[in-house]
Amino acid sequence: MAYNRNFDMGAFFENISRAAQDFERNFREGGFYDGADRTRQADDALYTKDGRNGNEYAAFSYPQANIYKTTGAGGGTPGALVFEFALAGFDEQDIDLSFQGDNMVLSARKQQGVSNAADGEIPAYLRRDITFQPVENRKFSVPSEEYAQEQVKAVFKNGLLTVTIPPKQAAEPKNKVSINTD
Repeated sequence: MAYNRNFDMGAFFENISRAAQDFERNFREGGFYDGADRTRQADDALYTKDGRNGNEYAAFSYPQANIYKTTGAGGGTPGALVFEFALAGFDEQDIDLSFQGDNMVLSARKQQGVSNAADGEIPAYLRRDITFQPVENRKFSVPSEEYAQEQVKAVFKNGLLTVTIPPKQAAEPKNKVSINTD
């Protein structure tokens, strides 16, 4: 058997991955399968809301993320929720971040045909280990009764998206209660 030196194994597996994603999307949209809901329920079993180990989100996911609450020790707002997403290779216009109820939704998709090669040329790869996986509607719990979603701050720098959501300020108790006579 002859070895084909021009075969791009990275592109081969990328095509398989893309075909599997297309198949799942078409299968779900066709109404043939409710397995996606069962998969999400299984993923939810990996989540813990009681704060054990400080991890409220699934342990294995893409993109890689750090999620933490600030302590205020560095002069910042204590109790702010911070998300750091590793999105190397993406540009700011490739990223969509929004809130849907109590969820922050992250999506990122590299524009097709766009290459990081010089002068926009689409290269003929000799080896391809780096691929850009799309991020499709990744949801993170940000309860609106606890966090001021309207004050979110997002900074994208050097392939790292940092999203900071401050806590809602507790209403200050009134010192004096007015009494009406009716």
